[in-house]
Amino acid sequence: MNKTNFALSPWRRLSAWPAGKGQVARLVCSKAPCFGSIKPRLVALHPGHGEVRVRRYSGP
Repeated sequence: MNKTNFALSPWRRLSAWPAGKGQVARLVCSKAPCFGSIKPRLVALHPGHGEVRVRRYSGP
C-alpha cells in the first residue's frame, strides 16, 4: 500500500502559494502540539527528509 505522509501531500499542493508553507506548518503543529510553542517554519519537505527553521530560544 502506497500511502503518502499526512504533511507531504498538502506540502506539494500548497507550497507554491504565498501562505501555503505556513498552512502546512500549522497542520504539522496540530498533529504534534509540542511544535506549537516553537512555531517552526517548513523550508523543504521530501519523502524521508524535512527541513525546518526555528527561532533561537533565549530561555525563560
